[in-house]
Amino acid sequence: MPVFAKAGAIIPLDKNPMENNEFPRELMWCIFPGDNGEYVLHEEGCRTKIALKNKQLSLTLDFDDNISEAIKEKVMNRSHQVIYAGHTISDIYIGDFDLDLQDLNDKFDWKFENELFRRLDIAEINYEEKDYLYQKLSSIPEFDKRVAFFEKYLLQRATRQYI
Repeated sequence: MPVFAKAGAIIPLDKNPMENNEFPRELMWCIFPGDNGEYVLHEEGCRTKIALKNKQLSLTLDFDDNISEAIKEKVMNRSHQVIYAGHTISDIYIGDFDLDLQDLNDKFDWKFENELFRRLDIAEINYEEKDYLYQKLSSIPEFDKRVAFFEKYLLQRATRQYI
């Protein structure tokens, strides 16, 4: 699972990768808020398109005319679980669906400091770096400046490792 992802990123995951099915029975869609995004999963004779636009999420299935009924049935009966901003949406969806993510704003704790602490807690860096990042990023109110600071920090850290 990525620790950092671009705003609007959509990442598909096979919920049961050990089953080794050609067409997974269950997919998890990790949706990262902050911008619009789109992803198309291309499989044999079909496409699963998931799009996030203005906090409206839609999933549509599109099939080639010559697709076998067996494959079409597998894809149409596949279950989809949505993980939005690290929070699992409890419903399981099958087939095409639309979801209004705007309604979720009140449901989750969106406080930046809480999410930053949670992510730094699992990061594999030393305590001093975690503390430094938490103090600096918590004190910067604008999102763009936080991103710029973090990119500069990563570049400096990478440079230190290779010198």
